[in-house]
Amino acid sequence: MENATSLVNRLIQEDSFRLMSKASIVSITDTKGTILFANDHFANISGYTIDELVGKSHNIINSGYHPRHFWADMWNAVLAGKNWREEVKNKRKDGTFYWVDVQIMPHFGDDGKVNAIISVRNDITKRKTAENEKVELGNRLNIFTEHIPGFLYQYQLRPDGTSFFPYASKGIINIYGLHPGDVLHDAAKVFEVIHPDDRPKVISTILYSAEHLTEWRWEYRVILPSGPTIWVAGFSSPELLEDGSILWHGFLNNITERKLAAEKFESANAQLEALIEALPDAIFFKDGEGRWVVTNNAAKKLFNLEGYDWLGKTEREMAIDRPAYREAHEKCMIDDAQAWNQRKLSVFTEFIKEEQEALREFEVRKIPLFNPDGSRKGLVIVGSDITERRRAEEIRKQLAEELNISKQRYESLFSQNHESVFSVDLNGKFTSANERFLKATGHSLEELLQMYYTSIIHPDDMAKVNESFERAKQGISTRFESRVLICKKTEIKYIYQVNMPMVVNRKIVGVYILASNITERVMAEEKIKKQNQQLREIARIQSHEVRAPLANIIGLANLFDKNNAGDPNNEMILKELTVSAKKLDGVIHKIVDKVYAIGEIRDIY
Repeated sequence: MENATSLVNRLIQEDSFRLMSKASIVSITDTKGTILFANDHFANISGYTIDELVGKSHNIINSGYHPRHFWADMWNAVLAGKNWREEVKNKRKDGTFYWVDVQIMPHFGDDGKVNAIISVRNDITKRKTAENEKVELGNRLNIFTEHIPGFLYQYQLRPDGTSFFPYASKGIINIYGLHPGDVLHDAAKVFEVIHPDDRPKVISTILYSAEHLTEWRWEYRVILPSGPTIWVAGFSSPELLEDGSILWHGFLNNITERKLAAEKFESANAQLEALIEALPDAIFFKDGEGRWVVTNNAAKKLFNLEGYDWLGKTEREMAIDRPAYREAHEKCMIDDAQAWNQRKLSVFTEFIKEEQEALREFEVRKIPLFNPDGSRKGLVIVGSDITERRRAEEIRKQLAEELNISKQRYESLFSQNHESVFSVDLNGKFTSANERFLKATGHSLEELLQMYYTSIIHPDDMAKVNESFERAKQGISTRFESRVLICKKTEIKYIYQVNMPMVVNRKIVGVYILASNITERVMAEEKIKKQNQQLREIARIQSHEVRAPLANIIGLANLFDKNNAGDPNNEMILKELTVSAKKLDGVIHKIVDKVYAIGEIRDIY
């Protein structure tokens, strides 16, 4: 300690040290970092007394702001005999922070080794605070410019006609597909992405703004490098610089959605106008004073407005101008007043006579519109001609009666018929069935209603069933025989069915089918066919077995007759033998013919 004390005493007596200590924050530490000396400036800025500082290390004012390697680099440099200089953030005794510009210098002993460390600090808190505020302001500006929908910029036009962007926020990426650095020295890339059809006008408006130093405003299209085309709107104010350049401070924004919305609105408005014109209903719009401002073709035709100046006129004025429609106009005035008083959608019935004196009945809906202050804004009127609807109601009543009769008839068909009866819709799905049919098929009504008619038809009969079904859908009844699969396709029955169109309200809505079980008859016919086939086979066999020997007899008789031609007895015998053989042959022919005749009759039956 005596050596350290002597060293400190010697150092502080030097003129240069006294000057440093007077102007700056000074401290002396040993090579382990223990503070041996601290001047008043150190004590004042740190908030510690000199006694509190001496004997401690500089960790007492460590703010924790700098990483460990920061201080490791310092110690490595100083102990290696090098000066070290940095800006350091320290912490006062009260917990607040201050910044100093620190220069740390090693002091060497007579042996050339570092025996002390001198730290000279200058307070730079105000400068750092200003810098930090500037950085913070810049960060906030960047955050602001990054989050606004467009981008802020400065655009400068040089006297030689070239241009550039001294400043462009990052929003330029979204507007032009470019980065700020791409236009820092040359703005040519911006004009390259402007739509070719809009580029000349953009340039001419910029030149006009430069010449007259007027605000620049324009909307134009940009083709982004990534492909899509967007609409942008620009605004900027020009400033004449000393070198003759023009500097604009401005803002560009993507207005594609607004443009598309405007186009959509225009399209929708045009569609609305077309729709209003195309509607068969009469459409009127009146202002708050009851003056006609909009009508569609149906309304013009209804009131015979062709050639009449109706725009801006009231019902009262039109009633005076057009006596033929006075009653209609007067009724409109009464209903209008009631709609305004009710302040809601109101429905009225009004009558208008046509030129042929035919009275037309209208259902008129009137919707009053009001301004925010409660005053009348307008009246929307929709008049629907319900003359035909009234007539249709009468027709519907008549049809309902007919439908009820049809319903009773069909119910009778189901309940009183002794045969199997069922119905299907136009897609062939079961819709009803009587008990006899359910019993015959082995299905419950719940099962049947989930099935299609064709699901119980034998595949070989499907074609004629489909043909009959299509004819029934065309209003043609058909009769035919087919096979059906019973009890989940384990049994086959033959039915004779009649397909009839189901007509409800004068429309074919399905098919009614009457089915008779002809299984026994078909099976009997099949049995007879087999028997007929057997008879034919017997006839064929008998014919072959009888005729063959007869042919031999006849042949021998003929031969015998030739060899004994001169013998009278033989001649007589042969003659009788021939006659008998021919008769026998004839009898066999008749038997065979009768067998075949019986078979043909049964086939026909």
